[in-house]
Amino acid sequence: MDPAPHTDPASHVDPASRTDAASHTAPDSLVDLVALAAALGDRTASAEQSVEAALQACHTEGRRLNAVVAPPHVPATQTERVAEHARTAAREVDSRRAGGTPRSRLDGVPFVIKDVIDLAGVTTTMGSTVRPEEPAGASAEVVLRFEEMGLVPVAKTTCHEHSYGILGEESAHGRGVNPLRPGFLTGGSSYGSAIAVAAGIVPVAIGTDTAGSVRVPAACAGITGFKPSLGRVPKGGVAPLSTTLDTVGFFTRTPAEMQLLWQEWTAHAETSRTEAQQVEGSNTLDSPTVRPRADAPHGIEPYTEAARTEAPLALGLLTTEAADCGEEWMARRAEPALAKLPGVALTPVDPAPFAFDRMPDIFARIRGYETYRIHRAALDAGRRDFQPQILRNLEGDARITDEAHAAAFEELDALRTAALAPLSGFDALVLPTLGTEPVEWADADQHVRNQLRLYTQLINLLGWPAISVPVDLLGGGSPVVSGGSGASGAGMRGVPEVRGAPEARGGEFPASVQLVMAPGRDTELVDLAVRLTSSGE
Repeated sequence: MDPAPHTDPASHVDPASRTDAASHTAPDSLVDLVALAAALGDRTASAEQSVEAALQACHTEGRRLNAVVAPPHVPATQTERVAEHARTAAREVDSRRAGGTPRSRLDGVPFVIKDVIDLAGVTTTMGSTVRPEEPAGASAEVVLRFEEMGLVPVAKTTCHEHSYGILGEESAHGRGVNPLRPGFLTGGSSYGSAIAVAAGIVPVAIGTDTAGSVRVPAACAGITGFKPSLGRVPKGGVAPLSTTLDTVGFFTRTPAEMQLLWQEWTAHAETSRTEAQQVEGSNTLDSPTVRPRADAPHGIEPYTEAARTEAPLALGLLTTEAADCGEEWMARRAEPALAKLPGVALTPVDPAPFAFDRMPDIFARIRGYETYRIHRAALDAGRRDFQPQILRNLEGDARITDEAHAAAFEELDALRTAALAPLSGFDALVLPTLGTEPVEWADADQHVRNQLRLYTQLINLLGWPAISVPVDLLGGGSPVVSGGSGASGAGMRGVPEVRGAPEARGGEFPASVQLVMAPGRDTELVDLAVRLTSSGE
């Protein structure tokens, strides 16, 4: 069988829609998670209304932007079954809320799921023709937890084949359309989830992140992407890329919305500690503890309300000359916004302990060795219908020896130890999310591929939590989710017009930075992102 074509979304997306993403409109309360939760809570909005609006948006914007998996990639009966299940679940939510027994503040919120994550009754395509033939028999643990909180799945989202790519260009689903500027890369591998949130299709999406596959597409779409500490979110039912480095993460438009999602996630985890008991006594990198230990090293104490606005913050700025987005980029694109924030002290961090010269090779040996073994059975059976770049990657991965893999872990242990030391003097570190600016698809070469993930893959190796935040949100700015010449974002359902569109920046995309802390400090990290993006009023 020939490899699947290197397709463009125009093959199954109305070309005219590439500059007009919105024929469906809905109140902003249906796409802003905080507003939607409040409206559902006081019953000024119903779950049926919210879910139906999301289903309609999936059918229109979702397909035009190639954000959601739709026929012919899965049978129409499966997408219809998901829709009917969602409508039934929404009616149950409204009944619970009427009876005063909601499962959480997010009961009735629609969400979408990257298509490497199982949803019962739907084929997990993984963006590939090399995939299971039968639909998943059960949903992944993360999906079940969302449903236990009352959130309602409405679609699966498109992705780079087997999560093995940071650009988002190779998938049996075809490429997605960047909602900030069509024709430019979306980032990967969780591009469909990022597009769905940026376009206002849903307020919440789930993705996976092994080298940056949540944070990179979030930055390319101008939204917020959160990668929790390694091991914090369960991976059962998630198709692996690297058994060592895979992490499940989340997308929302803003840090305030992520905070609400994370608060409900951790509150639910507090009452469901089976996983925590299974890994009791594990190291901090793998601990799913709901709140960080009081004696956790190199981190700040949990914020009080007063501390959120009054306590001084020491932020370390980490860049490397190996990146296109280095010290000059940070000084020009991010520091001015950070410097205006009250009580924030900025200090450059020595990049030497982070081994940017050796770190990519450590990552490649761990990820490549494990990825090849995940797909070896298919390759041994003669399957060659992977996307062309993926097949080349796997053929190269086959040459990584057991000894090279083991040596990479020894080097990783040393890197993790060395990297913790700089944290001791700071509340958090700030890095560019992307190592280079997004470019047009025609210019997305191996250099761009390596640069995009340079900063994010470092954090995956370290196992630290990281949240990617649009710089325009710092100090209380508005979400950047549309704009640019020919952009598809203008008029998206309930989404504000862009403030600082790409053409107003001389062609530059809105910048994003990563905030990072030591393992286990996930809640404090999300709270910090909210503090830095609050207006202070």
